[in-house]
Amino acid sequence: FGDVNGIGHFLEPSGGFPFAEGIILASGDASLATGPNNDLTEASSGGWNGDEDLNDLVGPAGTNDATVLEFDFVPISNKLKFRFLMASEEYNQADYKCDYSDVFAFILTDESGNSENLAVIPGTNIPIAITNIHEEVSCTASNPEYFHGYIPVNEPDIEYNGRTIPFVAEADVNIGETYHIKLAVADFQDSLYDSAVFIEAGSFDLGIDLGEDILLGSGNEQCIGDEVILNTQIDDSTLEVNFDWFKDGAILDNENSSTLVVSETGTYSVDI
Repeated sequence: FGDVNGIGHFLEPSGGFPFAEGIILASGDASLATGPNNDLTEASSGGWNGDEDLNDLVGPAGTNDATVLEFDFVPISNKLKFRFLMASEEYNQADYKCDYSDVFAFILTDESGNSENLAVIPGTNIPIAITNIHEEVSCTASNPEYFHGYIPVNEPDIEYNGRTIPFVAEADVNIGETYHIKLAVADFQDSLYDSAVFIEAGSFDLGIDLGEDILLGSGNEQCIGDEVILNTQIDDSTLEVNFDWFKDGAILDNENSSTLVVSETGTYSVDI
């Protein structure tokens, strides 16, 4: 839009930030996210368009400065999940926490056009926003267990004034069906006090789980030499799938099926 860049890649934040790497979507200049938090009222110049889907969430007041990442994917398992957190300069504005805030959504759409927002407080349909996640201020606390806290002035880990704890966005999906996902964040009403969503690299998980770790003391021990079947739970008879199995990081030759029989101690993994 001939303005600042609202999307970026982050790497190795300081100060105990929970994600080592990932993508940031911001309702302003993404590069301003770099800590320490040296400005309590940081706002980018802003001034580009909002987003119609986000407008539907906030009503007629509308949005500005929408940053959007969207793509199609075909799951090979029946679960989708990824980790994220929300941060905002609005966490330093007491009235904003009670009355209104910037908005974001992760909208998953199936082949029939059915959509759902995955960016919700666990076990509810309540959108994640600073009005829904904050400590007690001039209004009653709202889901404070999900509020990580404020970022002190001139301290790491990010420039934003506060952030939530990490969340897991998850959904049930159908194997082999094409889905569209739209990740979007925008300013509410104005172009001030930027907000951002941080998405953890490598957490876009399509549900592959080889089962519980088989370790001494876990209650899941096996006798040395016994065979254990590792199972991806993927039906490779109906999908075009390749499997690369690894033991201690080294690829296993001639192993290209949905299961692997093992009888030696090691750390096993699979790329699908």
